[in-house]
Amino acid sequence: MARLARLTIPGLPHHILQSGAGVPVFRSDDDCLFYIECLQRCARESGVALYAYLLLPESVRLIASPRSVSSLSIFMRRLSRRYAVWYNRAHSHTGPVWQGRFHSSVLELASLQKLTLYMEGLPVREGFVKRPEQYVWSSYAHHAGFRTDPFLTEPDAGDESRALRDAACRAYRELFNMESLQPFGEEAEWKTRRGWPIGSAPFVDSLPVSEERKRAARGRGRPRREGIKADGNRNL
Repeated sequence: MARLARLTIPGLPHHILQSGAGVPVFRSDDDCLFYIECLQRCARESGVALYAYLLLPESVRLIASPRSVSSLSIFMRRLSRRYAVWYNRAHSHTGPVWQGRFHSSVLELASLQKLTLYMEGLPVREGFVKRPEQYVWSSYAHHAGFRTDPFLTEPDAGDESRALRDAACRAYRELFNMESLQPFGEEAEWKTRRGWPIGSAPFVDSLPVSEERKRAARGRGRPRREGIKADGNRNL
């Protein structure tokens, strides 16, 4: 079956998955710190707004909105290359760092918060931590009000007051429930690996894409018996 061309819609959030090529891509705190530094720089250079991120030992998950059709590919190409150069030098590694091309899927804005919560909760599900705010290498602490990541974009936040920001963070913490988020998150990841849009039927129908891709996204969810686990090495 031919691989679908990458679907990129400027101005809408996109869920992005990238896995290591059979090796832990983050072996130390220095690795994670350098990747986040690259993340900020490449997003700024490529015209991409970042909403959320998660670094696991063997994979990366991002939610980002491109300014143009080419922005997302440029962003990920620069990010992947810069980090690979660092990784190879730091760990005397030869061969590819990343497994093939990254996966991405356009995401309905109404589903952004739900998918962000699921993604940020994966360290809890995988047993790295007991509470999501304990995991340093995700955007949960920012969204829940435990720290500020100034490079992240808040959709429709405007110039909200500190009081409104605090209230939004409290509400975000109350929404976290990994058990209830898991079915939606697993289906979203399954669709992302196939390049299918994530969202309601009206959202999918509104996209300027082929009827074949619309039918695939509308008419089929994640198979009941196909579980998707986050890639992870618990030794980080």
